[in-house]
Amino acid sequence: MLHRLRPDKTAVFQDEVDIHLNPKIARQWMEKGKPAVVVAPGDNEKRHLSGDLDWRTGWL
Repeated sequence: MLHRLRPDKTAVFQDEVDIHLNPKIARQWMEKGKPAVVVAPGDNEKRHLSGDLDWRTGWL
C-alpha cells in the first residue's frame, strides 16, 4: 500500500506515551534498626509526548 501511494499524498506513523513523574515506591533493603528514607510522591504529575514519522522522508 505504501509503495503505491501517489506523490501528492503522504503517510505518517504516529505514537504517543504518558510519562509519569511520580517516584515509584517499592521494596528496598535497609539496615536493621535504621528507617528507610521514602520520598513523598507529591502531586501526580504526568507529561504526554507524541511524535509522527513521515514514511517517505523519515522526518520526525
